[in-house]
Amino acid sequence: MTRYRLPMRWADLDQLNHVNNVVYLAYAAEARAALVEDGTLDAALEPVSIGIDFVRPMPLSRRSVLVDQRLDGDVLEQEILQDVDRSADPEQQGEPVLHARVRTRLGTRTDLGAPQVSGTSAPFRGRRGDVDASGRVDPVRVFEYFQEARIIWMSRAGTVRELGHVVVAHLEVEYAPPVPWRREPWEMTVGVTSLGSKSLTVVCEWRDGDTVLARNSAVLVAFDVETQAARSLTTAERTYLESL
Repeated sequence: MTRYRLPMRWADLDQLNHVNNVVYLAYAAEARAALVEDGTLDAALEPVSIGIDFVRPMPLSRRSVLVDQRLDGDVLEQEILQDVDRSADPEQQGEPVLHARVRTRLGTRTDLGAPQVSGTSAPFRGRRGDVDASGRVDPVRVFEYFQEARIIWMSRAGTVRELGHVVVAHLEVEYAPPVPWRREPWEMTVGVTSLGSKSLTVVCEWRDGDTVLARNSAVLVAFDVETQAARSLTTAERTYLESL
C-alpha cells in the first residue's frame, strides 16, 4: 500500500461547507497519477469504471488529505482520509479519519451497448476546460457532468424545488471509449430506479444520439442539516420525485 498526501483548498467545498463529492474523485485521480509517475501503474490503462462510497463529510482544514492506495491486478482501491489535528497538540496521536472509498477498474474501454435509462432527456454542453492533456473529456469531469445533470433534473430545470437536502452515499460511473470535446451539446437522460423511505437511486446516461458515452448510478439519502443525520423522505418529496 502507498500513501499520497495533498493539501485541501477553499474551492473544494460545497454549499454545506463539506468537500464537494466530485473533488474526492479529483483527489483520487491525482493520487492515481502519482502511481503512473513512479512506474507502479501502466499509463496506457484507463478507468473503465469508478465507484465511490462516501463514509462521512470532510470539512475544510489545514490538515492534509491522504489517499491510501492498493493495486490488485486491474483494480485500484483507494481510501481518502484526513490527518488528525495536531495544531493544538503536536504530540497528539490517532489514526487518520476515513471519509471515502474509491474503487477504479482499469483497462481498455469498450462500447456500453444500447441506452438503458428511461426518463427525462435534456441537452448538455461541455466546456473547453473539461478536457485532459489528450484533448478528451477528463473522467473526473464526467462525474461533474452527471452531478450537474442530476441537480438540474431534481430542481426541474430551475423551477420551484420541492426536494429538501440530500447527500450522496454512493456513485458509480461506467465509461465508453474516451470522448473529445465539441461545441455541439450532447444529451443527458435521467430517471429514478428505486425510491425508499430515506433514499433514492438516480440513474443517468451521457449520450450522443443512441451512443452511450458514460452511465451513472447515484444513491441519494435524505439529510437533516441540523442533526447531520439521515431523515425520512416526506410525503411531499415522494410525490414530487414520483412526478419527475
